[in-house]
Amino acid sequence: MFCCTFTQACRAQPGGVPRLDVSTVKRMFPPAQVAQWPPGYLPACGVAHFLSPDGVPLADVIDCHRDMRADRRCQLQRDFAADYTMWCRATLMDFVRRLNERDRRRMKRFCMRDRTMHDAEVRELLGLAPYVAPRAQPSQETVGTSAAPKWGSCYEFTPFAVTQGHAMLPVSQCNGSDARMYLSTFPQIRNIMHTEFDSMGPARAIALLSGDDFFPTAECLQELVLYLRSRVGEIIAAEKAFRGSSLFTERGRDANDGDQHEADAGQPFSLDTPVVSFFGNGRLAWLLNNSGLLPFPVVPVQPPEYAARRQRRNKHLLSRDGFVSELFGHGVLPESFTTVFPCETITVPDALRKYRPCVVLVEPHVDRDWLCDLRGFYTTREVVLLGSVDSPAMCSFGFPFLSFGVMAGPTTYWAYNEALQRVSAAERIQMPVDPPHVSQGYARRPIDNISSYLISPNDCYAFSYQHRCLSFIRKEYPISRGRCTEAICNTSPELCPSNMVAGEKHQI
Repeated sequence: MFCCTFTQACRAQPGGVPRLDVSTVKRMFPPAQVAQWPPGYLPACGVAHFLSPDGVPLADVIDCHRDMRADRRCQLQRDFAADYTMWCRATLMDFVRRLNERDRRRMKRFCMRDRTMHDAEVRELLGLAPYVAPRAQPSQETVGTSAAPKWGSCYEFTPFAVTQGHAMLPVSQCNGSDARMYLSTFPQIRNIMHTEFDSMGPARAIALLSGDDFFPTAECLQELVLYLRSRVGEIIAAEKAFRGSSLFTERGRDANDGDQHEADAGQPFSLDTPVVSFFGNGRLAWLLNNSGLLPFPVVPVQPPEYAARRQRRNKHLLSRDGFVSELFGHGVLPESFTTVFPCETITVPDALRKYRPCVVLVEPHVDRDWLCDLRGFYTTREVVLLGSVDSPAMCSFGFPFLSFGVMAGPTTYWAYNEALQRVSAAERIQMPVDPPHVSQGYARRPIDNISSYLISPNDCYAFSYQHRCLSFIRKEYPISRGRCTEAICNTSPELCPSNMVAGEKHQI
């Protein structure tokens, strides 16, 4: 296989990834190509082959892609991971060196994680498209676009498929496996291997250091506060009517939680902790709670595996050695950049049972599908998502149908086979069932008043608005299996299992 033969030809260096030195880079690559790299970046041996100025056969790229998928511990996988970190850090350092004194002070305020900046300042600092307002009357279904949003127009969400098409453009221009691809930078080959677009800019580097999966601005925080406050109030006020609209009305909860149920004045959810934020690092919940505009707290929780990863990141960040110390030396990182926000470590099912929220706030993450569990809990009335929705880049990796109820297409995401070719419409899997959120009694709608202020670490000059706020609102009252059987016996005795013969039970 290509992965084995090429890595064996590279001279291994003990204690690290085999990497080209400065003299070899000058000898192998023309100055015009090296000028496109951030200063300080030296490609690993496994990556340098794909950046050859003479091009590389598409067959080599396909073989490498297959090897990396088959063995995630192969040498090329380590080469790409090491180059990803080096490129992001070099890009951030080059970005910092180019800042003037005014932008340097602005950068320092942007990195103060215990406060927020205005949306316009953040976009100007990172070189993003300016803010555009959403349409006055957004549609009830997700509206995608096949092109990047135009400056000065109404807000348009940038689907994952649009950025994927840009990342896979070099492959789509090849006429066969023998054709040669000409790649000049590491992000090009990395995005092809992962069939996704990663800007790998300064914002991505900041996110890797801090652990923030999106950058909340003052306007974004205000819109989110107003939405949560109004929705929790509406849910509490409408709960009695919502329960009465159900055919099978529950008469009460089990005896073990009856006292708590009575304390909440007949509400199945807790009035003390109506909002719980999942999968975040605690920063968003901390900012919401310290805004002074919410009459209730937002409880941040994270699964144990997330806590372990963030503990490793915080250990490196708090040590302030190496790259982090350089940034502090340039005066662009404030003391609050290393703030560790409170976030309870607890599993998702235990958090739902402990806090019984009516609104669940889901921050960007990639994991197994937890949305079905969050939507299916009996106290949940709404699930609010922030991130790259309708794509494999959030929630259920590889199965967006489970989380969002969408299939591959131009307004969602594209699927690629092992040969890096886009899967045609005839080869896509067509689900003969309703999406999970429909079966669970939910309706989805975008909240573009919040979406228009979301800034993703992956946003760049060419592609902005890659994050969106999406809400799943419960339309049918949840009924547990035991309560449903009891309600059937009370309303329709002829259908009660105890009053039926064996044959009728089998038919039912």
